[in-house]
Amino acid sequence: MTVLIDSWAWIEYFRGSKAGEQIKGVIEDSEEKMVISTINIAEVYRSILRFYSEDFAEEKI
Repeated sequence: MTVLIDSWAWIEYFRGSKAGEQIKGVIEDSEEKMVISTINIAEVYRSILRFYSEDFAEEKI
């Protein structure tokens, strides 16, 4: 099965929030194929830039 992970879930995961903890198991432990759209990648990148450095954003993408 293929799982689409929305940008909101990735952002919360990277922030380490309570909501991010809920998705952590899916992202880190899943044997499923995960996909993310290019639009979602741009949203995640922009969000990371707002709170962290460009280097951190590049590493996460």
